[in-house]
Amino acid sequence: MTTGAVVLARIVPAVVSLLAAVVEQAVGPDRQPTLYDLEAVTHAVLPQIGQVLVQELTVAQGSGLVGPSRPCGCGAEQAYHDHGRRLAVQTSVGAIVVEHRAYYRCARCRASSYPLDEQLGVGQAGRMSRYLQEQCAWLLAVLPGRLGQQTLARFDWPAVSASEVRAKGEALGAELEVRGAQRVAALQAAAAHPTRRPPVRQPAQGSRLYAAPDGLKYCTTERDPQTSKLVWRELKAAAVYEVVPSLPPEPAPGPQQRPPLRARLRAYQTTHAPGWALAPTDQAVRITYVARTESYARFGEYLWAELRERGLGAPVRDLAVVADGSPHLDAVVDSQLRLPGIHLTRILDLPHAQQQLWTVSKAVFGEGHAAGVRWVQAPLLALERGQVDRVCAALTTLAAAQADQASDAAKTARKAAAYFADRAAQLDYPTFLAQGYQVGSGLAESACKRFGTDRMKGAGMRWTVAGAQQVATLRMLLLSNRWQEVSDHCRTAA
Repeated sequence: MTTGAVVLARIVPAVVSLLAAVVEQAVGPDRQPTLYDLEAVTHAVLPQIGQVLVQELTVAQGSGLVGPSRPCGCGAEQAYHDHGRRLAVQTSVGAIVVEHRAYYRCARCRASSYPLDEQLGVGQAGRMSRYLQEQCAWLLAVLPGRLGQQTLARFDWPAVSASEVRAKGEALGAELEVRGAQRVAALQAAAAHPTRRPPVRQPAQGSRLYAAPDGLKYCTTERDPQTSKLVWRELKAAAVYEVVPSLPPEPAPGPQQRPPLRARLRAYQTTHAPGWALAPTDQAVRITYVARTESYARFGEYLWAELRERGLGAPVRDLAVVADGSPHLDAVVDSQLRLPGIHLTRILDLPHAQQQLWTVSKAVFGEGHAAGVRWVQAPLLALERGQVDRVCAALTTLAAAQADQASDAAKTARKAAAYFADRAAQLDYPTFLAQGYQVGSGLAESACKRFGTDRMKGAGMRWTVAGAQQVATLRMLLLSNRWQEVSDHCRTAA
């Protein structure tokens, strides 16, 4: 009889017994179950059947005996000692027990090993299977630990505590962090040798890539030594995506509404810039994410690596960065993304630029004051037309008109004027729209929401910096449709 036949002979009676109990509950002249009842009893027995299968299939792998000795990492040999090394492992279908595992030990360095554990991939998650650990990590990427625990229980998975969901998920996130760091290092090494072509994980289908970076605050478990208040730190996030040209229908404005930006610019440019034409707008597709709790410099390295793995440099040579113009992000672009042979377009997202003008209006005239609303209209109009000199002139004039030019309001206006002057090249919105570029950073804000509001900024949430990064890494892979990489890692890493 083959080994498979022996295993099947052990499995079938146990499974038949379980199925007979289900049939007894559901079939008979005095039974009138609803479909809900039938599904419920069936769903309840599936884990029990799975437990029988996994238990017997694991036993069929043997004890891991490979002979009287096996090589040790120190260069000597590990000698076989015994089989009496029982191990209980929590799996997705319940606990299984391995009664006999071959145990080896090195007399020189005292290192020990279990070949069966290595074969099965047992050990990285302690006494939990890698498959179940992966499910804990997936739940942690989506939900707080307690809700993850309740979700497992709701669908009749094993009883795993909220702390275990978090601990096992974060542990897997830490492993993936190591792999990610190795990937970045490998890309950097390849880039240092022009003859090497770095591997492309997700080849671009178009000729243009976008990066939309931003930052968000999350609450840590740390406390300020002077105030004892909880410390908030910054998570840097970015959306990386390709685009397809599209001509979305422009909604007709209501009686009290202004026409959309594209319609306003078309009307103005038709009169003042003959030959100017709107290109179809870039629409985002195939979005992936980068999320880091480290410094902006390190964030820049990971953003660069993601862009390279999306095809930047070969074959994509057109990169657009849409951001809020913060000095930190400017430094990331200048140090990491200004690459030879790459056409880089920097765009200060229009809503953020408009907000700068409203901030000045509030500082000078007060919140919602009619005079401030009137004043801001002209620079807002000049801004969307790319007339940076007019915007700066309006701000400088406003600052000079203040009775006390040392006042905070005057300083705010002068600071805004310098801000726009320094970023004039990023404010050429008519040219950007004529070339099809996006001028809003909605995807950057969406990235912050998907990592922050949707997961890391719930009521009472406190994070260690390491834990925040591990969960952000898991969520990044999930939102980027790259979870298969997690499954592959769990399947192959022992």
